Amino acid sequence: MARGSSSGKKKKKGSPSKLKGRTRISKGSPTGHLPYIPKPSQVKIAYVGTLDPEANAHLKDYVPPSDRPVRVYSDGIYDMFHYGHARALEQVKRLFPNVHLIVGVCNDALTYSMKGRTVMDGNERAESLRHCRWVDEVVENAPWVIDGDFIKRHQIDFVAHDDIPYASEDSDDVYSFIKKQGKFIATQRTAGISTSDLITRIVRDYDSYVRRNLQRGATPRDLNLSFLKQGEIKMEQLRGKLQKRLREEELNIKNNWESTRDELVDMLQQWESKSQELIQEFSNLFDVRKYFESISPSRRREGGRPSLRRKFLAAFTGKEDDQ
Repeated sequence: MARGSSSGKKKKKGSPSKLKGRTRISKGSPTGHLPYIPKPSQVKIAYVGTLDPEANAHLKDYVPPSDRPVRVYSDGIYDMFHYGHARALEQVKRLFPNVHLIVGVCNDALTYSMKGRTVMDGNERAESLRHCRWVDEVVENAPWVIDGDFIKRHQIDFVAHDDIPYASEDSDDVYSFIKKQGKFIATQRTAGISTSDLITRIVRDYDSYVRRNLQRGATPRDLNLSFLKQGEIKMEQLRGKLQKRLREEELNIKNNWESTRDELVDMLQQWESKSQELIQEFSNLFDVRKYFESISPSRRREGGRPSLRRKFLAAFTGKEDDQ
Protein backbone atom coordinates (compact mmCIF):
# COMPACT_ATOMS: atom_id res chain seq x y z
CA MET A 1 0.00 0.00 0.00
CA ALA A 2 1.34 3.46 -0.90
CA ARG A 3 2.21 5.80 2.00
CA GLY A 4 -0.67 8.11 2.82
CA SER A 5 -3.11 6.13 0.68
CA SER A 6 -6.44 5.06 2.22
CA SER A 7 -6.80 1.98 0.00
CA GLY A 8 -4.64 -0.57 -1.75
CA LYS A 9 -5.65 0.64 -5.20
CA LYS A 10 -3.39 3.09 -6.98
CA LYS A 11 -4.90 5.86 -9.06
CA LYS A 12 -4.02 5.59 -12.73
CA LYS A 13 -1.76 8.27 -14.10
CA GLY A 14 -3.75 10.93 -15.89
CA SER A 15 -7.09 10.01 -14.33
CA PRO A 16 -9.24 13.01 -13.48
CA SER A 17 -9.87 13.93 -9.85
CA LYS A 18 -12.76 15.99 -8.60
CA LEU A 19 -11.99 19.42 -7.15
CA LYS A 20 -14.87 21.57 -5.95
CA GLY A 21 -17.28 20.17 -8.48
CA ARG A 22 -14.92 20.59 -11.45
CA THR A 23 -12.73 18.06 -13.21
CA ARG A 24 -9.03 18.62 -12.79
CA ILE A 25 -6.41 16.75 -14.82
CA SER A 26 -3.64 15.27 -12.67
CA LYS A 27 -0.28 16.99 -12.89
CA GLY A 28 2.01 15.62 -15.55
CA SER A 29 -0.68 13.79 -17.50
CA PRO A 30 -0.58 14.01 -21.30
CA THR A 31 -3.76 15.73 -22.39
CA GLY A 32 -5.01 18.00 -25.07
CA HIS A 33 -7.78 19.46 -22.92
CA LEU A 34 -8.37 23.16 -22.56
CA PRO A 35 -6.67 24.84 -19.57
CA TYR A 36 -8.19 24.86 -16.10
CA ILE A 37 -10.64 27.69 -16.94
CA PRO A 38 -14.34 26.81 -17.35
CA LYS A 39 -15.48 29.94 -19.24
CA PRO A 40 -13.89 33.27 -20.17
CA SER A 41 -16.81 35.07 -18.50
CA GLN A 42 -16.07 33.41 -15.17
CA VAL A 43 -12.35 32.63 -14.92
CA LYS A 44 -12.02 31.11 -11.43
CA ILE A 45 -9.01 30.04 -9.43
CA ALA A 46 -9.61 27.34 -6.82
CA TYR A 47 -9.70 28.64 -3.24
CA VAL A 48 -8.37 32.05 -4.27
CA GLY A 49 -10.84 34.22 -6.16
CA THR A 50 -11.81 35.33 -9.62
CA LEU A 51 -9.42 36.61 -12.27
CA ASP A 52 -10.49 39.52 -14.41
CA PRO A 53 -12.22 37.83 -17.41
CA GLU A 54 -11.66 40.82 -19.71
CA ALA A 55 -7.94 41.13 -18.97
CA ASN A 56 -7.49 37.37 -19.47
CA ALA A 57 -9.90 36.83 -22.37
CA HIS A 58 -7.01 35.80 -24.63
CA LEU A 59 -6.65 32.59 -22.58
CA LYS A 60 -10.05 31.19 -23.55
CA ASP A 61 -8.75 29.37 -26.64
CA TYR A 62 -5.32 28.50 -25.30
CA VAL A 63 -4.44 24.78 -25.35
CA PRO A 64 -1.52 23.92 -23.04
CA PRO A 65 1.23 21.63 -24.37
CA SER A 66 0.71 17.93 -23.71
CA ASP A 67 4.39 16.99 -23.26
CA ARG A 68 5.52 19.60 -20.72
CA PRO A 69 4.19 22.02 -18.11
CA VAL A 70 3.19 25.58 -18.92
CA ARG A 71 6.10 27.80 -17.90
CA VAL A 72 4.80 30.96 -16.22
CA TYR A 73 7.05 33.75 -14.96
CA SER A 74 6.12 36.18 -12.19
CA ASP A 75 8.49 38.88 -10.96
CA GLY A 76 8.54 41.36 -8.11
CA ILE A 77 10.34 42.61 -5.02
CA TYR A 78 8.61 40.33 -2.49
CA ASP A 79 9.83 42.29 0.52
CA MET A 80 8.49 40.99 3.86
CA PHE A 81 6.92 38.05 2.03
CA HIS A 82 3.28 37.76 3.17
CA TYR A 83 0.10 35.88 2.31
CA GLY A 84 -0.85 38.46 -0.34
CA HIS A 85 2.25 37.43 -2.28
CA ALA A 86 1.52 33.75 -1.71
CA ARG A 87 -2.08 34.06 -2.94
CA ALA A 88 -0.96 35.78 -6.13
CA LEU A 89 1.49 32.96 -6.80
CA GLU A 90 -1.17 30.38 -5.98
CA GLN A 91 -3.46 31.91 -8.61
CA VAL A 92 -0.78 31.36 -11.23
CA LYS A 93 0.10 27.85 -10.06
CA ARG A 94 -3.54 26.74 -10.23
CA LEU A 95 -4.33 28.43 -13.53
CA PHE A 96 -3.47 25.40 -15.68
CA PRO A 97 -3.41 21.69 -14.87
CA ASN A 98 0.39 21.59 -15.07
CA VAL A 99 2.38 24.76 -14.32
CA HIS A 100 6.07 25.35 -13.75
CA LEU A 101 6.14 28.64 -11.83
CA ILE A 102 9.28 30.74 -12.16
CA VAL A 103 9.61 33.72 -9.83
CA GLY A 104 12.06 36.54 -10.48
CA VAL A 105 13.50 38.70 -7.69
CA CYS A 106 15.23 42.01 -8.39
CA ASN A 107 18.53 42.60 -6.58
CA ASP A 108 19.09 45.29 -3.97
CA ALA A 109 20.89 47.81 -6.17
CA LEU A 110 18.18 47.77 -8.84
CA THR A 111 15.36 47.81 -6.28
CA TYR A 112 16.82 50.73 -4.31
CA SER A 113 17.27 52.80 -7.49
CA MET A 114 13.80 52.07 -8.92
CA LYS A 115 11.55 51.65 -5.88
CA GLY A 116 13.40 52.46 -2.67
CA ARG A 117 14.93 50.70 0.29
CA THR A 118 13.63 47.32 1.42
CA VAL A 119 13.44 45.71 4.85
CA MET A 120 14.89 42.39 3.65
CA ASP A 121 17.92 42.13 1.38
CA GLY A 122 17.92 40.26 -1.92
CA ASN A 123 19.14 36.97 -0.50
CA GLU A 124 16.46 36.98 2.22
CA ARG A 125 13.72 37.79 -0.29
CA ALA A 126 14.83 35.00 -2.61
CA GLU A 127 15.09 32.50 0.24
CA SER A 128 11.57 33.37 1.40
CA LEU A 129 10.26 32.52 -2.06
CA ARG A 130 12.06 29.19 -2.12
CA HIS A 131 10.03 28.17 0.92
CA CYS A 132 6.71 28.94 -0.77
CA ARG A 133 4.93 25.75 -1.85
CA TRP A 134 3.72 27.24 -5.15
CA VAL A 135 7.18 28.25 -6.44
CA ASP A 136 9.18 25.83 -8.62
CA GLU A 137 12.14 28.03 -9.50
CA VAL A 138 13.60 31.32 -8.29
CA VAL A 139 15.57 33.64 -10.59
CA GLU A 140 17.72 36.14 -8.72
CA ASN A 141 18.95 39.42 -10.24
CA ALA A 142 15.79 39.60 -12.33
CA PRO A 143 15.52 42.52 -14.79
CA TRP A 144 13.16 45.43 -14.13
CA VAL A 145 11.84 45.22 -17.72
CA ILE A 146 11.43 41.84 -19.43
CA ASP A 147 12.64 41.56 -23.03
CA GLY A 148 12.59 38.91 -25.73
CA ASP A 149 16.02 37.51 -24.83
CA PHE A 150 14.94 36.88 -21.23
CA ILE A 151 11.76 35.10 -22.36
CA LYS A 152 13.70 32.94 -24.80
CA ARG A 153 16.44 32.07 -22.29
CA HIS A 154 13.94 30.88 -19.65
CA GLN A 155 11.45 29.43 -22.19
CA ILE A 156 8.58 31.46 -20.73
CA ASP A 157 5.03 30.91 -22.01
CA PHE A 158 3.30 33.57 -19.91
CA VAL A 159 4.19 36.40 -17.57
CA ALA A 160 1.88 36.91 -14.59
CA HIS A 161 1.43 40.05 -12.51
CA ASP A 162 -1.33 42.33 -11.32
CA ASP A 163 -2.68 44.64 -14.02
CA ILE A 164 -1.65 47.93 -12.39
CA PRO A 165 0.71 49.76 -14.81
CA TYR A 166 4.29 50.01 -13.54
CA ALA A 167 6.23 52.83 -15.12
CA SER A 168 9.94 52.88 -16.03
CA GLU A 169 12.26 55.43 -17.58
CA ASP A 170 11.37 54.31 -21.12
CA SER A 171 7.74 53.22 -20.76
CA ASP A 172 4.54 53.91 -18.87
CA ASP A 173 4.08 50.16 -18.38
CA VAL A 174 6.99 47.73 -18.02
CA TYR A 175 4.72 44.89 -19.17
CA SER A 176 3.55 46.56 -22.38
CA PHE A 177 5.90 44.38 -24.47
CA ILE A 178 4.46 41.20 -22.93
CA LYS A 179 0.85 42.39 -23.29
CA LYS A 180 1.33 43.11 -26.99
CA GLN A 181 2.47 39.52 -27.49
CA GLY A 182 -0.62 38.16 -25.69
CA LYS A 183 1.51 36.50 -23.02
CA PHE A 184 0.38 38.50 -20.01
CA ILE A 185 -1.81 37.02 -17.23
CA ALA A 186 -3.44 39.55 -14.91
CA THR A 187 -3.60 38.33 -11.32
CA GLN A 188 -5.71 39.77 -8.53
CA ARG A 189 -4.23 41.62 -5.56
CA THR A 190 -5.36 40.70 -2.06
CA ALA A 191 -7.12 43.60 -0.38
CA GLY A 192 -5.94 44.70 3.05
CA ILE A 193 -2.39 43.37 2.88
CA SER A 194 0.77 44.71 1.27
CA THR A 195 4.37 45.37 2.23
CA SER A 196 3.63 49.09 2.42
CA ASP A 197 0.73 48.39 4.75
CA LEU A 198 2.92 46.28 7.06
CA ILE A 199 5.59 48.99 7.19
CA THR A 200 2.91 51.59 7.93
CA ARG A 201 1.72 49.53 10.91
CA ILE A 202 5.27 49.33 12.28
CA VAL A 203 5.93 53.06 11.82
CA ARG A 204 2.57 53.94 13.40
CA ASP A 205 3.43 51.97 16.56
CA TYR A 206 7.15 52.75 16.41
CA ASP A 207 7.62 53.58 20.12
CA SER A 208 5.88 50.39 21.23
CA TYR A 209 8.12 48.22 19.05
CA VAL A 210 11.25 50.08 20.20
CA ARG A 211 10.41 49.48 23.88
CA ARG A 212 9.53 45.87 23.05
CA ASN A 213 12.90 45.21 21.41
CA LEU A 214 14.83 47.00 24.17
CA GLN A 215 13.14 44.75 26.73
CA ARG A 216 14.17 41.74 24.64
CA GLY A 217 17.85 42.63 24.70
CA ALA A 218 18.36 44.96 21.73
CA THR A 219 20.71 47.89 22.35
CA PRO A 220 20.01 51.55 21.43
CA ARG A 221 22.78 51.23 18.87
CA ASP A 222 21.05 48.23 17.27
CA LEU A 223 17.90 50.34 16.93
CA ASN A 224 19.81 53.43 15.74
CA LEU A 225 18.41 55.57 18.56
CA SER A 226 19.69 59.08 19.17
CA PHE A 227 20.64 60.31 22.66
CA LEU A 228 17.47 62.40 22.90
CA LYS A 229 15.31 59.48 21.79
CA GLN A 230 16.93 57.24 24.41
CA GLY A 231 16.10 59.80 27.11
CA GLU A 232 12.53 60.10 25.87
CA ILE A 233 12.06 56.33 25.94
CA LYS A 234 13.56 56.06 29.45
CA MET A 235 11.19 58.77 30.72
CA GLU A 236 8.28 56.98 29.07
CA GLN A 237 9.32 53.69 30.67
CA LEU A 238 9.61 55.39 34.09
CA ARG A 239 6.19 56.97 33.69
CA GLY A 240 4.72 53.59 32.75
CA LYS A 241 6.28 51.96 35.83
CA LEU A 242 4.91 54.72 38.11
CA GLN A 243 1.44 54.40 36.61
CA LYS A 244 1.55 50.65 37.11
CA ARG A 245 2.70 51.08 40.72
CA LEU A 246 -0.08 53.60 41.42
CA ARG A 247 -2.69 51.28 39.94
CA GLU A 248 -1.43 48.42 42.09
CA GLU A 249 -1.48 50.58 45.25
CA GLU A 250 -4.96 51.82 44.44
CA LEU A 251 -6.14 48.27 43.97
CA ASN A 252 -4.52 47.19 47.26
CA ILE A 253 -6.18 50.04 49.17
CA LYS A 254 -9.52 49.21 47.64
CA ASN A 255 -9.17 45.52 48.49
CA ASN A 256 -8.01 46.29 52.06
CA TRP A 257 -10.90 48.73 52.61
CA GLU A 258 -13.42 46.21 51.36
CA SER A 259 -11.95 43.57 53.67
CA THR A 260 -11.96 45.97 56.67
CA ARG A 261 -15.50 47.07 55.91
CA ASP A 262 -16.68 43.47 55.85
CA GLU A 263 -14.96 42.81 59.19
CA LEU A 264 -16.62 45.88 60.78
CA VAL A 265 -20.04 44.84 59.53
CA ASP A 266 -19.56 41.36 60.96
CA MET A 267 -18.38 42.81 64.28
CA LEU A 268 -21.38 45.18 64.52
CA GLN A 269 -23.76 42.36 63.73
CA GLN A 270 -22.16 40.25 66.47
CA TRP A 271 -22.42 43.17 68.95
CA GLU A 272 -26.05 43.71 68.10
CA SER A 273 -26.86 40.06 68.56
CA LYS A 274 -24.93 39.90 71.85
CA SER A 275 -26.57 43.08 73.21
CA GLN A 276 -30.01 41.68 72.53
CA GLU A 277 -29.10 38.57 74.50
CA LEU A 278 -27.74 40.64 77.41
CA ILE A 279 -30.86 42.83 77.53
CA GLN A 280 -33.10 39.81 77.54
CA GLU A 281 -31.08 38.17 80.32
CA PHE A 282 -31.14 41.39 82.37
CA SER A 283 -34.89 41.71 81.94
CA ASN A 284 -35.48 38.13 83.03
CA LEU A 285 -33.12 38.46 85.99
CA PHE A 286 -34.69 41.58 87.58
CA ASP A 287 -38.25 41.22 86.28
CA VAL A 288 -38.38 44.81 84.98
CA ARG A 289 -42.06 44.63 83.95
CA LYS A 290 -43.26 44.00 87.55
CA TYR A 291 -41.16 46.93 88.76
CA PHE A 292 -42.81 49.37 86.41
CA GLU A 293 -46.27 47.93 87.05
CA SER A 294 -45.80 48.78 90.73
CA ILE A 295 -45.29 52.44 89.88
CA SER A 296 -48.40 54.60 90.55
CA PRO A 297 -50.56 55.12 87.49
CA SER A 298 -50.76 58.82 88.36
CA ARG A 299 -47.10 59.19 87.42
CA ARG A 300 -47.72 57.86 83.88
CA ARG A 301 -47.99 60.42 81.12
CA GLU A 302 -51.28 60.17 79.31
CA GLY A 303 -51.20 60.60 75.52
CA GLY A 304 -48.49 62.51 73.68
CA ARG A 305 -45.03 61.01 73.71
CA PRO A 306 -44.47 57.63 75.38
CA SER A 307 -43.43 57.86 79.05
CA LEU A 308 -39.96 56.95 80.24
CA ARG A 309 -41.37 53.76 81.76
CA ARG A 310 -42.81 52.64 78.40
CA LYS A 311 -39.57 53.39 76.56
CA PHE A 312 -37.49 51.50 79.08
CA LEU A 313 -39.88 48.57 79.09
CA ALA A 314 -39.91 48.39 75.28
CA ALA A 315 -36.12 48.52 75.14
CA PHE A 316 -35.57 45.71 77.61
CA THR A 317 -38.49 43.43 76.83
CA GLY A 318 -39.20 44.18 73.20
CA LYS A 319 -42.93 44.72 74.10
CA GLU A 320 -45.02 47.87 74.28
CA ASP A 321 -47.10 48.59 77.38
CA ASP A 322 -50.78 48.45 76.51
CA GLN A 323 -51.78 50.83 79.27
